[in-house]
Amino acid sequence: MFKSNLFPILKDALIVITLSFFFLGDLQAEASSEKIMELRQNIWPATTTLLTETLQRETLKLALVLSGGGARGLAHVGVLQVFEEHGLVPDLIVGNSMGGIIGGFYACGYSAAELEQIADTLHWRELFRDAPSRLSLFLTQRQESENHLLQLRFKGLKPQIPRALTSGQQLTNLVNDLIIRKGVTSDVDFDSLKIPFRAVATDLVSGKQVILSSGDLAQALRATMAVPLAFTPVEAEEKLLVDGGLVDPLPVGVAKDLGIEVVVVVNTTSSLLPKEKMTSPFDIASQATTIMTMEKMQEQLSRAEVVISPVLGFHSNNDFEGVGGMIRAGRRAAEAEISNVESRIRRGTAENGEELIEIEEVSLEGVSDFTLLDLNVELRALQSDAVDLQSIREDLEALLKTGFFSRGEAILKSHPYGKELVYQLQENPTLRRVEICGNSIYPEKQLLGYLSPHCGERLNTARIQQSLRDCLELYLSAGYTLADWTEAEFDTITGTLHLEICEGMVDEIIVEGNKNTRDWVITRALPQEVGSPFNSNLVNRGIENVYSTRLFEQVTYRLEPGSERNKLVISVKERPSQLARFGLCYDSEYKLAGFIEMGETNLLGIGQQVFGKLHLSDRFKRGTLNLKADRLFKTMATYKLRFFYDHGKHHFYQNNRHTSGWKEKRYGMNLAVGQQIARLGTASFEFQIDRADITDY
Repeated sequence: MFKSNLFPILKDALIVITLSFFFLGDLQAEASSEKIMELRQNIWPATTTLLTETLQRETLKLALVLSGGGARGLAHVGVLQVFEEHGLVPDLIVGNSMGGIIGGFYACGYSAAELEQIADTLHWRELFRDAPSRLSLFLTQRQESENHLLQLRFKGLKPQIPRALTSGQQLTNLVNDLIIRKGVTSDVDFDSLKIPFRAVATDLVSGKQVILSSGDLAQALRATMAVPLAFTPVEAEEKLLVDGGLVDPLPVGVAKDLGIEVVVVVNTTSSLLPKEKMTSPFDIASQATTIMTMEKMQEQLSRAEVVISPVLGFHSNNDFEGVGGMIRAGRRAAEAEISNVESRIRRGTAENGEELIEIEEVSLEGVSDFTLLDLNVELRALQSDAVDLQSIREDLEALLKTGFFSRGEAILKSHPYGKELVYQLQENPTLRRVEICGNSIYPEKQLLGYLSPHCGERLNTARIQQSLRDCLELYLSAGYTLADWTEAEFDTITGTLHLEICEGMVDEIIVEGNKNTRDWVITRALPQEVGSPFNSNLVNRGIENVYSTRLFEQVTYRLEPGSERNKLVISVKERPSQLARFGLCYDSEYKLAGFIEMGETNLLGIGQQVFGKLHLSDRFKRGTLNLKADRLFKTMATYKLRFFYDHGKHHFYQNNRHTSGWKEKRYGMNLAVGQQIARLGTASFEFQIDRADITDY
């Protein structure tokens, strides 16, 4: 039995082509023939392999350098749309800030249309929100209304001032989710993405540019987007990484240093604002940054072959209204320059003096009548009396991409009347049966529903590829983003296609970055379990649950897939756990009152809290000591123990006039014990014992 391995790599839906070129000499024989090219087709290959230098690259290498600009950077999406429409795929993308975010998503597989949909539906203001969603809080957490005016955290006796308006948790969640949905895990070489990519950041410690070319893509994008004061820096060993635009707003040099011949810059940075437009501290900071980088920007613009500058007027960096308008501005600017881009990258065959072969006849061999009826290919060799090697290669690629053939050869036959170009093709055998193993989430019958309709027909690799992608989409839509086809063999004797799917089991969960907090305080909040398939929906919910404990400044995750074990790593950055709160209130009875509350939010590293609070006014004094836990150890039990002492004067009123009153001293304790019902509510009971001394005055 002969078996051919059809799935060496099951990741990218590109065509692996093996080409062999032979020197074209003068053919003098009456009926001689010579094979000039051969291509082989696999079902789900990853790259195109060129085994000879006979065929030169037709175009120069192209790089897109995408600048920052905050909301203005959404114009990059329109530029990418125009490039797609003209069939231009860059060999490299380099991005700063918003350009890094959009470029990174595009490099890992999102289309320009998908990016527009994301930009149009995203609640941009939510990215700047630091507080956890109320839906992620337990009822006992929601009941703690934030009635304080000021909160300070302490490390020892030293107050800790936040380094930015937000830790960027929401932005990090978004980036992580979008990247993992394209199957990109941690510790990757950015050259291995769909399009090679570089993110550019600035190290606040050294003041130098940092080029991120490998590692955790989500953290790289978070770093290049870390606008100072808006988002906290990303810590990487001894570095503090922030927006790369601080030292180089248009990193053309990064692309040039990598050997790119044609660099296209998309410049969405802010121009200098007029005086009346500078109305906020952020406007002033943006203007100062623009002034400091103007000279560097002009230097880099002069090094680019093409500059695309969308007309965005004085649109603010932080104004995310009118997403569609910014994308259209990017389209207009790209359409004005696209012919310039195409002419600069084109290295035509006429320029290189490549020999044209005069053809009298073109024919197909090895194609059955049934397949011939289903073919819909326009051959370039039929469009002219002379053809070059590039056209022949494109013809063979087009024939193999129909999916009907496993191999194609170009044979040049010499006849007395002239030369005949023969495309000799080897048709695939008939597919009779499909078998699937490795599935546990969905039954085999459901998965076969995508593939069984092809049985009884000649094996068509293009249609099989699409069915396999549709099948993976079933997993992806449910959050099983690690699912992938890992093996397939086609038995040419029985006509059976054997498929194996890996659903991406999580073999281990590791917690890092927690110096004081116990591991189980973090893992108890994760719905994702060891031994079950990785599910991004569950992990994202778990990250939100961990962040909602308010013990951490930032919570992220990364996947470390291995040949034997897949690790899910939860990385946390702890907040200082000692804090003080201050507040004021006023009412018509007790007039002005103030309070101070101090305590520990992570007692013994198990998430329990202890607080002392002093509430004072001219007629009322209250002191409390509270000990509470929203979750008791690994259970869903909750409790709150409160000791209190009240001392105050209270008034009697008659006809809206104060007539008399009483003094009250009250002290005691209150214990509430209950059970959290998911994050919907709490079932609890309370017990209180107190003593009150009341006297007239």
